[in-house]
Amino acid sequence: MPADSGPAVAKADGAAALAAHPNERSAEALHILVDAGRQAMGELRRVLGVLREEQESEGLRSPQPRVRDVDLRWARG
Repeated sequence: MPADSGPAVAKADGAAALAAHPNERSAEALHILVDAGRQAMGELRRVLGVLREEQESEGLRSPQPRVRDVDLRWARG
């Protein structure tokens, strides 16, 4: 969910209230809720894609040296 998930929660609450008395308005509310959920998932996928690209380009997949490792390399050098 996006950082501000309040509107999505409010939409879900409204849809739940309308579901108690099914009609055209309740179906419309559910469609709005579904659209908001799909949009949130798309935004999350884009953010994760950007983070993966940054991680791969910076070589962060391999373990980073620790202070102890740096000291050992310095002694060998």
